[in-house]
Amino acid sequence: MSALAEALESGLLHTERHAALLRNVDRVSRQANIPPYMLYRSMVGVCSKEEVDYIRALRRQADAGIFGLVVHGPRPSGPLMDRFGAIAAACLRNYINARLMTLQSVLEALDEGDFPRPTVLLVPNFYVGVKSGGKLAEWEIPKLLGMLYDRQSAGLQTVLYVQDFAGLSLAYGQACEQHTNSAHFVKAKAAFNNND
Repeated sequence: MSALAEALESGLLHTERHAALLRNVDRVSRQANIPPYMLYRSMVGVCSKEEVDYIRALRRQADAGIFGLVVHGPRPSGPLMDRFGAIAAACLRNYINARLMTLQSVLEALDEGDFPRPTVLLVPNFYVGVKSGGKLAEWEIPKLLGMLYDRQSAGLQTVLYVQDFAGLSLAYGQACEQHTNSAHFVKAKAAFNNND
């Protein structure tokens, strides 16, 4: 059975409700920067309970003063691209504009003045530690923090991976750590047990 047939049989996708999405799978997935097969997979089992709950309440999050989700911790359960892709796909199935971008792509778009404004922006390598290449040029930090502030001001959601908040503070500055570690972001541990 194909992945699409399984998604339809399980009720993850519905022929009528998702007709526009199914007609444009390649374009939609390309724009979101995720592989098309992600649209046919549930985020349950790939993501933590906190991540699933966050997405289930996504349309109400800004009203509650929540403007994003931070997945944090040094040893993630499974590839972060799979988790963040599953979150993006869940948004797309609910007709919420989502886009997965690397930190490098974010900085490039900010430099070019061509930054997209998806309802949900996902950055799976927002801070991966200095040893893993998590060092930014000093002049890039204010632009990155400004982008986070702008998204919050606009009521948009931002999903980030942060290896550790102390390292983030040292590398990106205290203001960036305070913003992402505030009550405005739901926190989900990077390592989780699928049986939780």
